[in-house]
Amino acid sequence: MIVAVLAILSASVGPANAAASRTVSLDGTGVTLLEPTPAQRTEALIRLEQARLQDPTGFSQRVKLIQSSKPLKKYLSADRRFDARQQQEFLAASMPTDALESLVSLTDSGYLTLQLTDGPKNTKVAKLVKAKPVMVGGGKGSTAMMPMYPQCPSAWAALWAWWGTNMAFCGAMGFFGPMAMIGCSAAMTIAGGFIDFNRGC
Repeated sequence: MIVAVLAILSASVGPANAAASRTVSLDGTGVTLLEPTPAQRTEALIRLEQARLQDPTGFSQRVKLIQSSKPLKKYLSADRRFDARQQQEFLAASMPTDALESLVSLTDSGYLTLQLTDGPKNTKVAKLVKAKPVMVGGGKGSTAMMPMYPQCPSAWAALWAWWGTNMAFCGAMGFFGPMAMIGCSAAMTIAGGFIDFNRGC
């Protein structure tokens, strides 16, 4: 199954991603965020404007959705080398609304956590952390136990499809910074079986 998913990921990476891959560095502990070249920055801004023009209403709705999420706003502004508002717009441009709604739901509930820490040589390392299952009981005398966090939000499938085909290997749309890590980190989670979208459903 993982091999098949990785094959889909590999097939989905286009030429534009070759430039984007230099703005992050993937390793076993997270994604090191690197600053883009002037050419990469120009390409990303062109892609951002194209996305905005293709769906202005949806784009505006997604920006508002991101701004309503404290965890996402905090994460996207955590690396001061990158403009926080621009990072929000990159995310709004790259994700369909249903996938973004799922990401907001999972981060706001604490089921997924986006973290940014200091790395070697003045770098920043970002990673996506899945909460350990916390079981809650059914009351006195009851042996019923159930997960505290939702295991099957309605948009999991949409989020999985987006991660698996559009954002594989560090931002196939050519964006950079904290936002691009979300796609990179997803590639890591697939490779390591970090998030099983079917177990517990």
